[in-house]
Amino acid sequence: MGLMMRQRALLGLSLAAVYGGVLFAPVSAAAQTVSREKTEAAYQLALKCFVANGRAYSYWSDAHDEKRATYFDIRAKHSWDVALRLSKQLGISSDRFEADVDKTTDRELPLMVRNTEYFTQVANECKAYGLM
Repeated sequence: MGLMMRQRALLGLSLAAVYGGVLFAPVSAAAQTVSREKTEAAYQLALKCFVANGRAYSYWSDAHDEKRATYFDIRAKHSWDVALRLSKQLGISSDRFEADVDKTTDRELPLMVRNTEYFTQVANECKAYGLM
């Protein structure tokens, strides 16, 4: 490797160190896209878990089991908080966040009430990510 190539390689390493290991290359752009996609998926899951926790809260509240109802109320608030934080990371406005909550509730709640298997599947996914 010639002197000029070594200097370029060292400059690249220096830039990587200065900018926290992020090199300005197509790979970096792809990694950022994947990261945004993962953040959006986590946002959608947190919204869905908010609805699932709300459904569980209603179930246990109707059954007069205040301990379990309170647990799912707390978990619903946690899912809401996670979704809100992710919405801010994604640059989602407050109005859109509220609309996303309404849209997710309108879509998911009837499915969860009608189909116990679907609710169980969602609940298991939420539990796996600490959202239920």
